[in-house]
Amino acid sequence: MRLRIRIRRAGVVTAAAVAATAAVVTLGGCGSAKTGKVADAVKGAPSSSAPADGFDVEEAVRKADPAPYSVQMDAKTYVGSRHTITISGRANLNTPMTASMRMRSAPAAPVELGIDMEMIATPEGTYGRGRIVNFDTGGRWTKLPAGGDDGAQDFDKYTRMMLDLGPSARKGVEKQGGEAAYRLSGTLTQDMARKADPKLYNNMRTKGLQQIDCDLWVNRAGRVVRLEQWMGAGGQKGHNIVVLKDFGAPVKITAPSASEVKPFEG
Repeated sequence: MRLRIRIRRAGVVTAAAVAATAAVVTLGGCGSAKTGKVADAVKGAPSSSAPADGFDVEEAVRKADPAPYSVQMDAKTYVGSRHTITISGRANLNTPMTASMRMRSAPAAPVELGIDMEMIATPEGTYGRGRIVNFDTGGRWTKLPAGGDDGAQDFDKYTRMMLDLGPSARKGVEKQGGEAAYRLSGTLTQDMARKADPKLYNNMRTKGLQQIDCDLWVNRAGRVVRLEQWMGAGGQKGHNIVVLKDFGAPVKITAPSASEVKPFEG
């Protein structure tokens, strides 16, 4: 499964920069600081206890349907205990990635973190309309630059790496969104990612992340239904919660027409 969201950031105070970085990593992989996982107080309430109807997560992943599908993605980014950014929308996965998302700063976010951006991602590029901090498209669509912040991430490979961590990463079946889901929890290093997933490795390297801490939940169909991520930068701690739900048939998502797109002015 792949999802790519790209943004450009400039002139942002530390808290806003951490929130924006975390928001990109939310849809691009699981990230953490060198110091390891954020305190449990930031992590939030634990999931409900495991139900009796357990299943073999490795078998579920192996048998996952390779057919294209779409999914609703809802993500929240926290800096410390403050909710700063929400990203929501629908994406097509198991196919050349397309997505239609909206990124917004939360009501409790710092004033300087002014974000309200519609985003359309296609294999040809990512388009934005709205405002991210001091960047504003003036109500027109613009094709965003790729830069070094390519957040493309193959979650199938990521799940495989989590499984390869062995028994210590396998925490058992819990309830997520009303269904049974197997929780995987562990730490991946840059060296592990370099060997198994070059895109994830590049994502970690460019963000200065030496290791990854993440909890990931997989349902009986072998699909990721929830991610929790922790990271740190500039003395701030970030925490992402991503929920994937309402799995269904692929939906039509297309880039804006050429007449709707203005040149990028960053």
